[in-house]
Amino acid sequence: MDQSQHRDRLRRGKRTLQVIAGEIDTAIDHVKKHSIDQPVTCEKGCSHCCYQMITATPAEGIGAVQYLAEQGRLREIDMDRLRDDVNMLFEDGMNMDKWWRLRRPCTFLADDGTCKVYPARPYPCRTHLVVSDPFQCSPENTQKGLTLVVDTRQVDHYAMDALGGACDAFDVMHTMVPWPLAIMWGLAYYNDGADGLRKRNEGTPFNDPYATLKYWTKLEFAEDGKTFVLHDDGGWQCRVCKCVHPERSDPLTCPRCGSIHGESPDDLQMGANI
Repeated sequence: MDQSQHRDRLRRGKRTLQVIAGEIDTAIDHVKKHSIDQPVTCEKGCSHCCYQMITATPAEGIGAVQYLAEQGRLREIDMDRLRDDVNMLFEDGMNMDKWWRLRRPCTFLADDGTCKVYPARPYPCRTHLVVSDPFQCSPENTQKGLTLVVDTRQVDHYAMDALGGACDAFDVMHTMVPWPLAIMWGLAYYNDGADGLRKRNEGTPFNDPYATLKYWTKLEFAEDGKTFVLHDDGGWQCRVCKCVHPERSDPLTCPRCGSIHGESPDDLQMGANI
């Protein structure tokens, strides 16, 4: 990897994301002042929406990882939880409604209900506003239709176009993926750079982050919290349910779906719940 080029892309991508974030925030302030006649009730520590599944660009995943790395806080990423989140995305029937019912918090949600990457949060988090009682957003609320969400679609349209420029600055594909995958993408990019990520994905579509999951099963954070090491050996990905596991077993058995993998690509027995 050309370190100089990689650093330049990180700088350009960071500046682009900061400009976009500032413009989105300005547009949202305008919406608050001129488009709604009720005060926004979202406030610091109110985190009901942080249990939703959102989609984001790879650029935003890179930006969030870069924000923590520059502050020496990479070790705050719970890799076991993040890996579980990614694996759950592959489960049959998984959708946004089911994810909400499972109450899976965002990787960056702190214990006190605040966001660990608030200045670098993705655009769906910047544009999601409500004017109803915060309790209406809670899973304990059984009265449907009482959560009043502010219409920010015009801002969303701008954000989608602008974030294409951020993807260009980082030299990654324009695509939207579930947020846990965008974070994984960000970790791989921060470590390997755009060219390294392409090399890992040789023979697979570059815009498919699922293809590189097998490389992200072992990750060691440095003590300074600014860097990490990816270990390519040891981890494996189930060919049936596509979930990823950091340790090998003998026989190689997927603990999620029960499939038993042999040495040959054709040597695979189906588990009881397949």
